[in-house]
Amino acid sequence: MEEKLYHRHLREREAKLHDQHHLGEAKAELHRRCPLRATTY
Repeated sequence: MEEKLYHRHLREREAKLHDQHHLGEAKAELHRRCPLRATTY
């Protein structure tokens, strides 16, 4: 039982890290396209 909860917790953490990584990439992409606008995010 606890093991399942632990694995779910790990998956959620990985998902958050994954989302943050993509967010960072999206910001970097915006910055390359339009540097001035990207700084306001």
